[in-house]
Amino acid sequence: MSLPFQQDIIAEHRLLHVRFRGHRRITLGDMSRGYEEFLSLPGAQAVRFSLHDMRGVADFSLQMSGTELITDMVKSDADQRRVHRRIAFVAQDPGVFSSIMFYVAMLNDSAYLSAHLLASIEEALDWLGLDRSIAALLKDDED
Repeated sequence: MSLPFQQDIIAEHRLLHVRFRGHRRITLGDMSRGYEEFLSLPGAQAVRFSLHDMRGVADFSLQMSGTELITDMVKSDADQRRVHRRIAFVAQDPGVFSSIMFYVAMLNDSAYLSAHLLASIEEALDWLGLDRSIAALLKDDED
């Protein structure tokens, strides 16, 4: 079963770009498998910035326990690496926006993670401290 998102590392910018496809519901299993897939990608250890484009997502309603599980997985990895990482989420659906806000707050409880929720790719790149020209490098194909 394929993941409802595509992950690409733009090595020269130490950036992970995650683009959620379609309007599929995002589950705990999707998030967990996606994080494991990310860790196996060449260059994953060098990633310092993540941009999660969730503009096409209509349902990101993980239960509280699911949100805690995936957050613990990401925070544990960050604690082991001891390297700070900035994570930007871009969403526009009000329901998805509110669900992600809770996840972002939990990620920000880590000494090595800073997460923020924004309304556009440009704002996310600004918050990450990356040049807006990187937007041209972000894959936008539907596979």
